[in-house]
Amino acid sequence: MFKNYLFFIICLFFATPLFSKQSPVDSLLQLYQREQYDTAKVRDLNNLSEALNDAGLSDSAYSCAMRSIALNATIKGWPRGPYCMTYSYSAISNVYFDEGDFKLSRENTLKALSIAQKAGYTQRVARLIKDVGDTYAVAGDYDRAIPYYENSLKISEALNDRKSGGDCCNNLGNTYNSKGENGMALIYYTKAMKLYKEIDYTKGIAMSDVALGQVHITEEKYDLALSNFFDALRIQEKEGRKVKIASCYTNIGEIYFKQADYSKALEYHLKGLKIKQEIGNKPGIANSYEALGQVMKAKADTAGALNYFKQGLALCKEIGDKKKYASLLIDIGGMYHDQENDEKALAYYQQSMKLSEEIKDIDNLDNVYGSIAKIYIRQKKYTEAETYTNKRLPVLMENQMFDHLPSCYLDMSEIYTATNRYKEAYTCYKLYSELNAKRFSRENTQKLTAIELNYEFEKKQAAIQSAQQQKEASIQAENSRKQIMLSAVITILTLILVIAVLFINRQKLKSQKDKVIFDQQEALLLSEKHKAEEELLSAKKLLDNYTESLLQKSNMIEDFKEEIEKLNSLKSEALYSEKIEQLDSLNKLIILTNDDWDKFKELFEQVYKGFFVRLKDKFPTLTNAEIRLICLMKLNIDTKQMANMLGVSPDTITKTKYRLRKKVNPAEGTDFDIFVQSL
Repeated sequence: MFKNYLFFIICLFFATPLFSKQSPVDSLLQLYQREQYDTAKVRDLNNLSEALNDAGLSDSAYSCAMRSIALNATIKGWPRGPYCMTYSYSAISNVYFDEGDFKLSRENTLKALSIAQKAGYTQRVARLIKDVGDTYAVAGDYDRAIPYYENSLKISEALNDRKSGGDCCNNLGNTYNSKGENGMALIYYTKAMKLYKEIDYTKGIAMSDVALGQVHITEEKYDLALSNFFDALRIQEKEGRKVKIASCYTNIGEIYFKQADYSKALEYHLKGLKIKQEIGNKPGIANSYEALGQVMKAKADTAGALNYFKQGLALCKEIGDKKKYASLLIDIGGMYHDQENDEKALAYYQQSMKLSEEIKDIDNLDNVYGSIAKIYIRQKKYTEAETYTNKRLPVLMENQMFDHLPSCYLDMSEIYTATNRYKEAYTCYKLYSELNAKRFSRENTQKLTAIELNYEFEKKQAAIQSAQQQKEASIQAENSRKQIMLSAVITILTLILVIAVLFINRQKLKSQKDKVIFDQQEALLLSEKHKAEEELLSAKKLLDNYTESLLQKSNMIEDFKEEIEKLNSLKSEALYSEKIEQLDSLNKLIILTNDDWDKFKELFEQVYKGFFVRLKDKFPTLTNAEIRLICLMKLNIDTKQMANMLGVSPDTITKTKYRLRKKVNPAEGTDFDIFVQSL
């Protein structure tokens, strides 16, 4: 790997034509070339390194990262310098990681980690510790990976970083799953699911569902596995991730296949195949062809199975997938093997063996060596069969594929027995029996451990679920209480509103009714007022008329008096006596009669309501004669007329007025006539 700047420029020059459609690399390169500031160039170089590594240009990616480190070192006092430096070393680590050099990958991650720890980038520290764990996990050193993942998880929990915490739990789940500790794997996958759900990180939720589904498949809990994959499928369909949707369909198809529900297995594998064809995922299409071939084989549809296997084979040849090509050759050979068409079976097996040896595919070699040996055993060609069992055994031993050893020893025992090598046959059969017993014992122990872990897990889950149910019940009770209170408040407010509306309507009606009553009362009062005014006017008129008649009567009496004086000069005694008697009788017709006074008083009271009562209350010592005088004064009758009406002289009236003034004692300077008018 070249590390100088010149190579960096050359790599970029040759990389540019590969991305003529404005790829991320091309865009980042143009951005880098336009930048004026070194700080921005450091950032762009890191981003460019990541994009180049994703594009498979590891040398250029490495050169960009190294250039970023060198440029960063020249910038003095840049606060984000250490932070960017951690990303540069991480970029170099990723290059080595993708090349399979996990030791150098780890060394560069540890450099980044040291910088992050010194600078106090706690969140970055958590991520880098996880990356160190990845370098151990991918190398199969699970026991050393776990402490790093656990440490990263603790930091993420302290930071309340649920996303990073969920990622750590998923890594721990994957690590325990790889160790065969399904119970622990379930615990961490479930914890990851919980953390992702708390932040509604749907991508992580779906990822956890898939991981849980895979563990449940291993434990043959197919109903639970289906539930997980269908949950993941709903998320992927909602978010339109076609690659993930196709993967879910494929996994669901595999589960139905394991349940021997071949119709549904076929249905979901075909759904997965359709999407893979739509998006042009050729490796995925090849996998689907192989899976569909296995389904058709299980349905005893030999032609259908061979058709799918051969379609997959052609596609793998087209895309250069040698591993899958070798696997499909074994599948086709197996079809002919089952038909006892040994010639064709061996032809396909031999092709697969040659290719598997070339690419050093251990799994395919184990499979193909064993299959060829079985054909030769059936053909009783024990020498040839022994050749292939002898090839198979070291592959199994060197790669610690101990679970496959029993079948190899069983084939060898059969070969030795057939060739009369009973001691070797006995040794191999004994090894077969012991390994098989150990395998079953180990499997039983693993199952027992898994059951115990599952029990503990389910117990914890039950406790969590119980706590969650209690919490939900509490929340539901609180919500119910709030709902009841809200309903009560709404009911009360509604009732108040109804009462208010009724009250307002009643007030309106009352107001309208009161207005009607008021109008009626007002009309009645006006009517009574008019009536009273009319009655007062009538009474005043009567009083005036009566007073006028009294005045006329008084005037007439005055005339009689004058005539009496004239008669005194008459000479006829008899005539004189007669006239005098007549005039005296007339002279006695004065107001002082009780009937006249009562009539006058009645009319006067009608005009001046309560006058006599008020007068008596105010001046209780007044005599009837004085009251009569006051009444006549209130009617504005002059002194002479009063004298005539009362049958006294004007002088008597004047003196009576004087005495009366002294008795009622009006305010000094007050005109007595005006005072009487105010009474």
